[in-house]
Order: sequence, then C-alpha cells, then structure tokens
Amino acid sequence: MNNTIIIDKILIHMLDLEHSKVVYSDTFINLTEGTTEYYDKKIEKCLENSGIKQLITGSEHHLLQAGKKMIESNDSFKEESIKITQDIFNLCTKIEEMPNANLMFVECKVDGKKFILIIKLNYKTMPMSLIEENDGVRSIRFINQQILPN
Repeated sequence: MNNTIIIDKILIHMLDLEHSKVVYSDTFINLTEGTTEYYDKKIEKCLENSGIKQLITGSEHHLLQAGKKMIESNDSFKEESIKITQDIFNLCTKIEEMPNANLMFVECKVDGKKFILIIKLNYKTMPMSLIEENDGVRSIRFINQQILPN
C-alpha cells in the first residue's frame, strides 16, 4: 500500500450475540508507538480490499451524518459509535447463528484526507483446552471457543 495512514483514534465495542448483549468500551485504544501493528494491519487490509464497493447516498444519509458528528469531539465519536453499534446489533440478532464480533471504529487520515472506518472483526472458532476439577479429580478436554484472529 502506498498511502500514508495516520490513526487518530480507535474505539472498539463487542457484539456478544451468544448472550444477547453489547459491551460498549468507555475508552479509546492507547495508540502508543509500537503497539498499533494489529490495528495498522486491519486498517490496511480494509483499505486495500478489492471487494470494496462504492455506494452513493444522499448527503442526509444517517451514516454520513454520524461520521460528520464523530469528527467533532471524542464525546460525539463515542455517542455515534454506540448508536451505530446498537443498529448493527439489532440487525445481527435477526440472523440465525450469527457469531460474536467486535466493531472497530477508527478515525484516521489517508494521505491527509480524514476517514471514519467501521470494521467488523469476526471471531474464529479454535479448539482450546479446558481443565475441570470435580472432587479432586482433574480432567482436561478440548472445547471450541471463539477468539479474535491474529
């Protein structure tokens, strides 16, 4: 990718569809230098995706209005991200067997132009070992558990 990307802020909310709830984050991700590699790669992958389609909407579309509000202040960013997350959660609850996911809200500059990105981070299912102890007898078994991919 030849674009210069500068991340200004990231906020992540969790769609816990297994328990029918949303877990909202109160704080932005700490963007200390050297700790952003995971986020950088997700943003680059999003912007490089050849499957991205252009969508033309009216200037009053609610997502465009939300994006404009999000760049006004940190509080507006959080408020609008919560509204969008709730809308997406409501949609996801109507889809049978929808897996848990996180929504990553990003304010960034790409070659000096400001963007608001909403990236759905899907979990993947991996076998994990589970240690159980009953009456002093310990057993280890494998279960499938959802985790975020590397």
